[in-house]
Amino acid sequence: MVLRGCLEKSLYALYLHKKPDLQETWLNRHKSEECKNQVRGEFQIKKIKECLKSIDESVYDRACYLYDFTIDYGAHPNDKALLTNLSIQEDENTKTFDQIFLTGGTLQLGLCLKTTAQIGVCSLDIFGLVFREGFCNFKIPAKLAKIKKGL
Repeated sequence: MVLRGCLEKSLYALYLHKKPDLQETWLNRHKSEECKNQVRGEFQIKKIKECLKSIDESVYDRACYLYDFTIDYGAHPNDKALLTNLSIQEDENTKTFDQIFLTGGTLQLGLCLKTTAQIGVCSLDIFGLVFREGFCNFKIPAKLAKIKKGL
């Protein structure tokens, strides 16, 4: 859920950067039911992803893949999120369900660490579309290109 949130925050930043007229709408979402409904109508993940697609299709493809991946593996309750980390022991009298949480040396921990790095890099790529000049001044695109190898 945290990784999905990280990706969403970078997508929202891009959306608000490209649609500055919506910044006031976003900030006023708690003022009234009408304002809340405006935000619900405008800030749909599909619209926000489409904004990214119109700017950089390659980053869009990665962001969509990672967004769906986070949902499949824990951002929403579902079979993959539960069963990937579940162990069941059974004897004639009892059934024990153990949930595994990031124990060392496991496939789950490796997948979590890799996905965290992928989402971090993807989020930085999205922020790079917002803060292009600053990213270039600090040579961040070149640094990210090196990091992306192997991810």
